[in-house]
Amino acid sequence: ILIRSEDKETIKNIFKSLGYNNPRGWEPKAIINQFSYKKPLGKGVNVYFDVHLKISNSKKIENILNYDDLLKSANTTTIDGINLINIPHALTHAVFHLLGHKASGDMVKLIWYYDINLLIKAANDNENHELITLIKTTGLANLITYTLKLTAQYFPSKELTVLLNALEYMPFNSDYNYLLGNTSGAKGLWLTLRATKSLKEKVNIIKETAFPPSAEIYAKYGKHTKWPLSVLYIRRIVSGTLKYLMPSKTNQK
Repeated sequence: ILIRSEDKETIKNIFKSLGYNNPRGWEPKAIINQFSYKKPLGKGVNVYFDVHLKISNSKKIENILNYDDLLKSANTTTIDGINLINIPHALTHAVFHLLGHKASGDMVKLIWYYDINLLIKAANDNENHELITLIKTTGLANLITYTLKLTAQYFPSKELTVLLNALEYMPFNSDYNYLLGNTSGAKGLWLTLRATKSLKEKVNIIKETAFPPSAEIYAKYGKHTKWPLSVLYIRRIVSGTLKYLMPSKTNQK
């Protein structure tokens, strides 16, 4: 869910009134532009909502699609009373969402590729025209081409090939190519700091990354750990540094 920042407290109160809680135990302000809510439905069955203040947690692309633009072009017909992201914007977001997780070394889910496949097949001529214009405007042609080629390995289609051909010689913004590499660990932190203008925000990012509240530490290592909290902080920093110095085979690929 994407909301206006001024609606944040109202949305949080709605979730709390419906029996949801914050599974993280605290709310980062600097390292991400979102907060989460969880509600148990039964043993081992939970419903989660990620509520976003911006379209991405990546500093370089967090403003590439803003709330007002998405609202103006929203799909208001599929579900009565609900504003859904339209196909061109949904496909654009699906691409940098997938690449963001891939660059961070996270598991990339096959359903994400399938979603992209479905969006491409569902687009009509007007939506395809809007998509091409959007890709030109945002400078995401290189990222989208790369992701579509990956998608074609799982879900080849005539529609996908047509779109790839249309993007073949389109200019792109190379500032976004970091999403084609590895952004995990200390490297990702460095990229975030470089893209952050305010010194105060840089300090807050370092603080929340290296020394988050104890809730974050216990969520990672367990509430009943016998290790002192100070040692767990050191362990977190050391393991994060080693992860950057010795990237996994998955990240290297």
